[in-house]
Amino acid sequence: MHRLLSLKCRPLLWWTFALASPLVAQIPSLPSKPAAVAAAAGEKPEETEARLQSWLKEARTAFAQASEPSAETRLPLGIETEAFADYRRDLEQIISGIKQLEKTLAALPDARKTTESARALNTNWNGFSSGPPYSVLLIDELLNQQESIRGKSLSYQSSEELFTRRLTSIQEEAKLSEANSRRLQADATENASNDNAPAWRVTADRAKSRVLALRGAFLQSNLRLIQDQAETAKQQLALLDRQISIAKKQAIFSTEDLGKMKKAAEDRQAAFRKELAAIRKTQQEASAARAKAQASLDLLNRHLIC
Repeated sequence: MHRLLSLKCRPLLWWTFALASPLVAQIPSLPSKPAAVAAAAGEKPEETEARLQSWLKEARTAFAQASEPSAETRLPLGIETEAFADYRRDLEQIISGIKQLEKTLAALPDARKTTESARALNTNWNGFSSGPPYSVLLIDELLNQQESIRGKSLSYQSSEELFTRRLTSIQEEAKLSEANSRRLQADATENASNDNAPAWRVTADRAKSRVLALRGAFLQSNLRLIQDQAETAKQQLALLDRQISIAKKQAIFSTEDLGKMKKAAEDRQAAFRKELAAIRKTQQEASAARAKAQASLDLLNRHLIC
């Protein structure tokens, strides 16, 4: 498991996963000051992994027990069927949420390496391998790359805004749920000897808290991933801008370029003709199948009439 990094411009803190801690402390927060990052929980990556595996084991055991045929009949007095169904659903979400989170966290190191490679390439590039003049086909290829990466960059920006809004929403939900968690805990303490319903509600509330914590962590890890991808695109665009600027100043359209363009046009025409022939063949086969089916239907109708 990999430690998540804080978001640039708007820092995010790693959640604590502490069972006894309030719900708000279990999901990422959005402090108003960058210095608040220093207050992040000091849980090491291996400790976080161990806690996640503990949650996963507990959720699987609890879900297996809740799935037994007699589970609902053993509910404490006062626990409704709907509450039990919500509890089972939360356990399922914990199991699936941990798997999703681990996949995203596993992708972070490669994303960071890609970003570092793009930054190094942009920093160290000092010219094309061959000198001027530069083919207009090279410029065309660079412009196509630029357009593609710009589209990705806009997509990353939209995704980052969306995930940030969702994370903020989860944090607000956590604040509202924290008061309810305290109330349930107090009720369970005051009525410990009465029946098992208060303790059951605390257990169910803990599962719901973990679902919120996992959602927040999943969004935070995706934000980190998207930010690395956005930074990679930024470095790639910066390099392309320089390359295009240099190539345009000494561009040439040679006879060789003309030959390449003609060859590319001929290849496209050949591919189009091949695709058109395949479509015609499919249409002919479909027409023959329809005719055969109609003939069979006509024959059947004649036999029915006779």
